[in-house]
Amino acid sequence: MSQSQRVRAAERRSKIGAQVQRERLAAVDRARSKALNNPLDGEWVVWNLKQLLPAPTTILDEAMSNRIWSRTHLSTGGPGTYLSSGGASLGWAPGAAIGVKLARPEHFVVALCGDGVFNFSAPVAALWGQRKANAPSLTVVLNNACYSASRVPLRGLYPDGAAVPTGNYMATDIQPPPDSALIAESCGALGVTLREPGEVEAGLRSAVEAVRGGRSAVVDVILAPTQ
Repeated sequence: MSQSQRVRAAERRSKIGAQVQRERLAAVDRARSKALNNPLDGEWVVWNLKQLLPAPTTILDEAMSNRIWSRTHLSTGGPGTYLSSGGASLGWAPGAAIGVKLARPEHFVVALCGDGVFNFSAPVAALWGQRKANAPSLTVVLNNACYSASRVPLRGLYPDGAAVPTGNYMATDIQPPPDSALIAESCGALGVTLREPGEVEAGLRSAVEAVRGGRSAVVDVILAPTQ
């Protein structure tokens, strides 16, 4: 690089760095502004999780409709610490957490899931496998009682189709919902259900401590249902 190119690169780096810093500070303010939302807000929960995670942590992200929040707040741990599936199917994260923990035993491992993803993951097999392999991880289920990754695009693609006026979106409702915390307990993991803003920090902390102590944990975060 010539001297003039170095100067221009430094100017771009400074400008972009300042913009990123402004956006991160704005994201923190936005997350904190949702602290009293009831039902819970996914961004507030994810921001609280970030405050409790030890270093180093690897994030496996299948949060789907809440992925904007996980990318915003949890993708800053450095290269190779924020992973997602390269495939089109869902249900990868809880099982993949076993391999990541075995490959990186010094890392705290978090699988972020929508409730649809958690169901698709064959959670009994994944959680039992974590216990059998002595590879504990934390699974956070952002639960909007719906497979919204399918419902929302359907509304956008076919606004005049039969599903919109009737409200009948086939195979997208997860009602009545399974009890993810009880599924976790049946496999030897800690199960936590969060419904109220005042439960968030303590519930996440207990799950993090369980995993650090060698026991997997599942936190079922009850969000507003997707309409």
